[in-house]
Amino acid sequence: MKLVPDFIDFVKKDFNWKAYTYAAVLLLAMLFLNTHYHFYYTCLNPTYWEGTSMLWYTVFYISVYFIAAIPFLLIKKDYKVLKNPWFYLKSTFFIMLFSITIGFYSYYDYEFVGLTSTEGAYIKHLLFYLKTTFMPLPFIVLAKLTFDRHLENLYGISASHQHVSTYLLCLLALIPFVIAASYTSEFQYMYPLFKPWQYQGAFGMSDSELAIINSIAYCFHYVGTEWIFRGCLVVGMAAIVGRSAVVPMAVMYCTIHFGKPLGEAISSIFGGYILGALAYQTRHIWGGIIIHIGIALVMDFAGLFQHYCTLSNR
Repeated sequence: MKLVPDFIDFVKKDFNWKAYTYAAVLLLAMLFLNTHYHFYYTCLNPTYWEGTSMLWYTVFYISVYFIAAIPFLLIKKDYKVLKNPWFYLKSTFFIMLFSITIGFYSYYDYEFVGLTSTEGAYIKHLLFYLKTTFMPLPFIVLAKLTFDRHLENLYGISASHQHVSTYLLCLLALIPFVIAASYTSEFQYMYPLFKPWQYQGAFGMSDSELAIINSIAYCFHYVGTEWIFRGCLVVGMAAIVGRSAVVPMAVMYCTIHFGKPLGEAISSIFGGYILGALAYQTRHIWGGIIIHIGIALVMDFAGLFQHYCTLSNR
């Protein structure tokens, strides 16, 4: 398993105990504030209904990234990076792509002529997932052609498939832990994210057909997420920041899990860091896509299983 030596090599070359301690303290503080003061539900989530979500998600994620990155780089004495305007311009561009995409919600008010309310709600549900990949796509291509013609791939979307079989083994090893977590009340409150009973009868399709189409759209959601975080913010920033691209990305990645169970937010720190380190080493994001999609689908299907088991036991 060459993944392990690659990861160890990354940690050895990047680790600075003062910088890593700063990142850990920052993460603990943010998790505490979100958990005890419900920051996501009181400050961020309401902006969707106020029509200001694209603005405030952008402000929040850019703030988190630079609050993590600038002191981290200062502690590591990476002054050359801090003096490079492209560090600020490129990272801000990538974060804005993600934030505006996540914050875009005006389609929620669209009226689909000729469709029932259930069918319209189902289409909006699919759009929420599909937008994560397809909204930023043309701008990512533009960034590649403008800033990074020297890169051999499109920010981690690469012909290389180094270690993919090992990633599949890692996914299989993680599945039992997801299944075990599915028996907790916190998990069952959050999952499944797709509830087929809310869309029964849409387009004359069965629950299983609706679920399959949802799963395909759901996969694109995670392709887009990996592309921004491990692709753009690690592979795309590597030429400027080097290995120091990974920790600030992992800090920001944790915050996109605010509003989800605390255990999921904490595990995202380790997952984001490990996948970021391996993306840096291999210069592709296929492993992250495999792990992310696999775990996400298992979590949702486990949630469905628990839901129907609960119904059958009543």
